[in-house]
Amino acid sequence: MRRSLFIRAGGIAGLLGLVFATSACATNATDTSDPSNGGGAAPTEVIEVSDESADGNAAGDDDGRAFGASDDIIITAVERTLERKNAKAEWAGSTLRVTMDGSAAAPTASLPCLGIETLLADGEDVTLVFSDGELICADRPTAR
Repeated sequence: MRRSLFIRAGGIAGLLGLVFATSACATNATDTSDPSNGGGAAPTEVIEVSDESADGNAAGDDDGRAFGASDDIIITAVERTLERKNAKAEWAGSTLRVTMDGSAAAPTASLPCLGIETLLADGEDVTLVFSDGELICADRPTAR
């Protein structure tokens, strides 16, 4: 159990770092009003997402999620992280549906599952939607 928690925390930190790095490279908009960010070096979008995460659940009460992230923060993190695959995410009840380029039959189709699942609370699921089918992350085979 304890090892699982460390793996999950490491995955969350890695995914958020990737989101922030991707955001920093994807936009030239900066916030020059905050001298603590290195004279406006951080993109405004990153600052907004970071501020929302620091506030906890800005748009809802989603206990159990990484850093208390809201639905919108989860969608933003997933879409920016998987933007090279043209990912679009949306909530369908407690299931996050992520539509992206690729094939459900590809050997690497389930790779995004672990990273996305680390952001979600217990009881929330992920379904990856490809042009040739869907992959329900909870049903994927796991390594032993």
